[in-house]
Parts: sequence; C-alpha cells; structure tokens
Amino acid sequence: MSTLKTINLKHPDGTANTIQMNTSSDLIINGAGSGNVGVGTNSPTVPLQVNGSGIYLAGIESSTAYAFMGLKDSNSSGTIADPQVGVGVQTNDLLFRAGGAERARIDSSGHLDLTNGGGNIKMANGAGIDFSATSNITGTSSELLDDYEEGTFTPHISDDSGGSTTAQAYGYNDGWYTKIGKLVYFHIDLRNINSSNLTGTNTLYITGLPFTSLTTSVGGQLAVSMVPGNALSWSGYTQLFPTIVNGTDYLIIRMSSSGTTSPATMLISNINGGTNRDMWLSGTYRID
Repeated sequence: MSTLKTINLKHPDGTANTIQMNTSSDLIINGAGSGNVGVGTNSPTVPLQVNGSGIYLAGIESSTAYAFMGLKDSNSSGTIADPQVGVGVQTNDLLFRAGGAERARIDSSGHLDLTNGGGNIKMANGAGIDFSATSNITGTSSELLDDYEEGTFTPHISDDSGGSTTAQAYGYNDGWYTKIGKLVYFHIDLRNINSSNLTGTNTLYITGLPFTSLTTSVGGQLAVSMVPGNALSWSGYTQLFPTIVNGTDYLIIRMSSSGTTSPATMLISNINGGTNRDMWLSGTYRID
C-alpha cells in the first residue's frame, strides 16, 4: 500500500488547493489563494478573523518561560520565526519587543518598566503626565506635568538691558538651568570679571537668562540668592536683592539698608576695579 504524501482540498471551482496538509504535518490554509479565514463568521474581511460572544476569543500558550507573538511588515528585518518586533508574556508581565530586544513591560502590579529597554518616554508637544487622579487644593489650574528641560546658557555682565555691551573678559561666565513646567532653576558662575570697558554710571545688568520671566509678577521676582565674592562693593547698604525684572531675560541687583524705603539699584561702578573678581548666583523664577 502506498504512503499518503499530501492531503489537498481544492476550491469548488478546482483552481487552487485551499487546504493542504504536507508530510511535515503543516496545515496550510489558502496557501495558493488570496482568500480569508474566518472563525465564527461566514464573511471574513482580513486574512484571519475570529468572531465570538465570549471575552477571550483567542489564546497563545507556550511550554517555555516566554510566549511571544511576532509582528513583521515588508520592511522589518529578522524572520517571522525570530522577529524583531512583537508582544509577549513572561510569568504575569506583558512584554513589548522592538529592534530584537525587550524595550518595555507592564508588570503584574500595573507598573510600566523600562529598565530592560533603556528607552525614554517621549511626549507630544503640550502632552505630559496627568496627575488629576490625586486630590488637589482650591485654586489648582493644572495637574499636567508637560515639560522638563535642562541645559546651559551664557550669562554676561552688561551696562544695558539688551546686553549689547558686555564685560570684555571673564575667566568663566557659565550658566546651568533646569526647567520643570513653568519653573526655571538656574545657577550662574562669573569669575575673573573685567568690566573696565563698561560705563560706570549705568545700571549693572546680568543678562542671558535662558527664558523670559513671567510678565505679570509685581515688583520683579526675588527668588535669587547671591554670593558676591570680591566682585562688588555696596558701601552704605547692608542687603542685596538680585531681582529678575518682569518679562525680561536679565536681572538687576538692588541695595537696601535698615530704614530705607526705596532700594537703590547697583551700578557698573559698584564692581570692584581690577581683575580676578568673582560672583555666583542661584535662583528660581516663573515663566508665562
């Protein structure tokens, strides 16, 4: 008796082998045709369509520690047996695979875990992390954390608010900032200042802040601390108030003492003569 090699079930019109089973026990459906396979439906509209009334309509189970379903388009590298992209499960965690490696998982407690993938969370402009599920106080206007940024900027000593004329030399004039939402944290390091080219009777400006300050703050923003080092003199005054002027990217230094009602503004002439004059400032300000 001869051995059966292949089982073929042809389309009713006889033009194609609609269902085949070969000698490797592979079941091939529509291998030579362009039809769709439907389970629970007589009119499938995609290559495999499963219809049913239950909650769980399909299942994949593996006898190994992982179970993955691969995804591949015409431009994907890898093979369908070892795909670069897929979704899967390990124990009770949901895994996401991209570029041939795990990139993210949602663990069994519902936490999003990126430690294996090493990637970042990218948000569209204006989108962010919504904390509205937590309780808030009266007056809350937003619970969306929609911006974080850090970087550097170049501060200058200037005798005009536009910063068109700046000190002719520095050893260092460095600035660092972190922006979280509408709050900007900054630090300024000015060393070996040589301002001999500036006009002594003009206001002393420190220009170049990374963002323009809030335009509606009354009297300027005072959340600035300062170490004047040996750069400044303020004879007759006991207190210094570095102030970020409303709607600008610069600050001025106001001087006051006990009993004064109107603080004075520091001038270029308050910078001590010579070189090797240093000062440091750190602060926080709001933006629009």
